[in-house]
Amino acid sequence: MLTLEEHAVLIMGLIFVFAYVANLVLKYIRVPNVVSFLLAGFVLSNFIFPEMVQEVELWFDYSESVALGLIGFAIGTELNFREIMGQSRRIALLLVAEAGGAFVLVYFGVLLFSGDPVFALILGGIATATAPAATVEVIRKTRAEGEMTTILQWLLAFDDLFAIFIVEAILAYLKVIVRGDFSVGEYFVSLGKEMGLAMVIGLSFGIVLDYIVEKVLKDQLEMMEFTLAVIIFTIGLASYLGTSEIITTMSIGMVVTNRGGDNYSEAKDLLEVIIAPIIAIFFVLVGARIGVSTLVAFPLISIVYLFSRSVGKYSGLYVGSTVLGMRKPIRNNLGLGLMAQGGVALGMASEVEEILGNSSSENYARIGHLVATAVVISTVFSEILGAVGTQLGLQRVGEVNKASPSVSTRQTHLHD
Repeated sequence: MLTLEEHAVLIMGLIFVFAYVANLVLKYIRVPNVVSFLLAGFVLSNFIFPEMVQEVELWFDYSESVALGLIGFAIGTELNFREIMGQSRRIALLLVAEAGGAFVLVYFGVLLFSGDPVFALILGGIATATAPAATVEVIRKTRAEGEMTTILQWLLAFDDLFAIFIVEAILAYLKVIVRGDFSVGEYFVSLGKEMGLAMVIGLSFGIVLDYIVEKVLKDQLEMMEFTLAVIIFTIGLASYLGTSEIITTMSIGMVVTNRGGDNYSEAKDLLEVIIAPIIAIFFVLVGARIGVSTLVAFPLISIVYLFSRSVGKYSGLYVGSTVLGMRKPIRNNLGLGLMAQGGVALGMASEVEEILGNSSSENYARIGHLVATAVVISTVFSEILGAVGTQLGLQRVGEVNKASPSVSTRQTHLHD
């Protein structure tokens, strides 16, 4: 019998081959590669290698950290402050609109379904977070470029920061309920550790990385290798210190793209060679976490949460973009790019379950378990919605295949 401990390399190879074969087959019916990877993981773990469902958690944690860290860096390199300062009002309004829409609809949807305001408040807060992985991967794979693509990348960059503020406040409230001794000071310490420390680490290493890449290294492959080394190290450091990995690497990306010089862009281009297989493994493992038995026992609250969150994100952005007078194609499709939810939401749900699990109240312990269950199950389907929605939206606004073909450029660099 195959086990991860004894045959890790063989199973890794099986994951890669199966994922890319599925992608090759399904792309002919225009299935996004993210969805292909999710389906490959589900089939692999349930019908070919059933033991994988129970043994996949450790691999998932590692791949999630590295994937989100690399995606955070890629998003950070798109945050040119000169452009953002001119768009600050637009970004702020859209951010409040999409997060607010998700929070309000999930809160009232869950409240009507369960009748429990605490349960509704928790899921409403978690609903504000958006996972960047599926959206960024679709943008990369379809070589999208244009107004909607740019807005999506800006919103993805700031969305999790906004969500962390909201959820940390809710967690503070939960700790008051459970322990009764949570202070405002403790809240700001927790928030500072989650966001402030991540930004300090990212900005510090970003300055060092930018200097070495721009002033010391001359070979493009060396730039890529050193950039990757710094990113991986800071991901590990952020994890060790208990702070946000994606905010850490996003801060690195912001530094290298705003300090001047253009060598970082060559390194970023070459990093796509590394990012692609890591993203593939990450989504295969997301799909592998869902067993057939889990789907059979699909709780109704997951459907309520998934539906109300999706409608809230879409309607919030539609209203926000209408107020801003944006073009009709953008208004109709922008919300399709923010359906996905993943790592940040899963982490928040896990923390909620831990806090409420320590309560002497059976009701709070039950709420904690229901929150975790609803978010974990809806995550897989929201990733599919996110990938399909993003690709559909970008196609409808005509931004697919507008970016320069970086693959051929990368091959030229390697051959030179």
